[in-house]
Amino acid sequence: MNDLEDDLDFPDRMYLTDGTTAPVVKATSAELQKISDTEYKLDITPSANGWNYINIPDETGGRLKLLSVNEDTDLDTRKVWQTDRTLRDGKDPKYEYLIHVVDYFEDGPVTKATSSGSFRLVFEERPKTTLAIESITGLPEEDQVATSPVGTITIKFNKAVLSDALIPSMVELYYQGEKVDTKGLQFKQQQQNTYTLDLSTLTKQNGVYTLTILTSKIKDSEGFTGEGDFSVVWNQVASGKVSLTALADPEKAGTVTPSSIQVNYGKNAEFVAKANKGYQFKTWTINDRTVSTEETYLHTAIVDQTLVANFDPISYKIEISYDASQGFVTFGTGYYEFDSSLELIATPNDGYRFAGWFIEGNRVSMEERFIYKVTGDAKLEAHFEATGSDPDNPDTPGGEDPDNPDGGDPDDPTANENVETIIVQVYPTQVADYVHVGVLPAKSRLILFDFTGKQVKQVSSCEGNVDLFMGDQPSGFYLLHILAGDEQKKTVKLIKK
Repeated sequence: MNDLEDDLDFPDRMYLTDGTTAPVVKATSAELQKISDTEYKLDITPSANGWNYINIPDETGGRLKLLSVNEDTDLDTRKVWQTDRTLRDGKDPKYEYLIHVVDYFEDGPVTKATSSGSFRLVFEERPKTTLAIESITGLPEEDQVATSPVGTITIKFNKAVLSDALIPSMVELYYQGEKVDTKGLQFKQQQQNTYTLDLSTLTKQNGVYTLTILTSKIKDSEGFTGEGDFSVVWNQVASGKVSLTALADPEKAGTVTPSSIQVNYGKNAEFVAKANKGYQFKTWTINDRTVSTEETYLHTAIVDQTLVANFDPISYKIEISYDASQGFVTFGTGYYEFDSSLELIATPNDGYRFAGWFIEGNRVSMEERFIYKVTGDAKLEAHFEATGSDPDNPDTPGGEDPDNPDGGDPDDPTANENVETIIVQVYPTQVADYVHVGVLPAKSRLILFDFTGKQVKQVSSCEGNVDLFMGDQPSGFYLLHILAGDEQKKTVKLIKK
């Protein structure tokens, strides 16, 4: 067992059948000498008295089964054994053919057991001719293209195969790098060494196929497996035509011409990408791999493929201006991507009220909260006015109408009645962790903006008392926009400590 961690994962302790344990050291060396095709001599040089262990490459490559050690065929208690993989601590198995040996040494090469540090290894006999595939017909010749779907192929082995050795798991088929399920395949014997295999249900699509026959796992009539696998690759283009498809990503960002086309195998096809307003062309990609940075791309038709023209949104300069002595606006002047939406909120200072959002002198909204979609460079202005003034009303240029202070219809007996307002408390305004907001009516909403106008938090469909956590935000100025129910709005300035 490897109880002590080391780079080579070497065993360092023996666990014996009598319940005791003993330390193990690595032997100095081991030498494997071939005596015949089936017999080898293994010499061990210990590094210290006691249990020594070492492993060396299996010169048979795992093809020959070890039958006896020093004429002892009871290999369950052997001191020498074979493995085809090494299990490593915290790593994937390493596939390698090794011969392992462990023995107890005293006073140099003389061992406590009957062995003198040398082992006679006898392996099974193998036939002179190893199972292999002589030929496969029904596939295109090397460097040729299959112009029709591959159907039935004929496989010829160099010797007889066990009748039950050819099962679906002995075949691996890959299409465009993806493994294909071969469970339904059946080998049909035609002659002693010849079999057919119908692939027609698995090769209906154009593309690159890789077929592997696992001869290393197939047994011949004497029960011996082959030494290697047989693989063949072909490109299939039905009727000699390759189907190409082109897409724009994002779909609304641009157009591609043509969107689909069939081209003779090996010929070139020209694709052109054109960006829509607000976008710019970036790259052509195939399977997420960049193939061109030019809008016009010449593609050679080898296999059916989908080409993608990638576009990026253009960033436009949005200038946002207002009189800071009269109020404050979320978001500031900057560059914003095309088709993005800015949630602008204007908050008047004490003694002022909001008068509207303006673009090029035209008022576009009277709401303090204004959703602006970026379509190009623009200049937005938030206007505030002193409480009581109404510059749009020539009848009250200087402020309130003394006969109608509430500004309602004087003929409406209810016009001057006070509208019930909901008082929302917000504290503390200098916040360490939580800011308390309450009492909120149903369907209220809280939106927190940082000093750049970026929305950093939102609480939707809340009511009653809400404790908004700000402990995860950096220090600075913030605006808390409160939508109390369906009608009332309030914006509070906060300082995060």
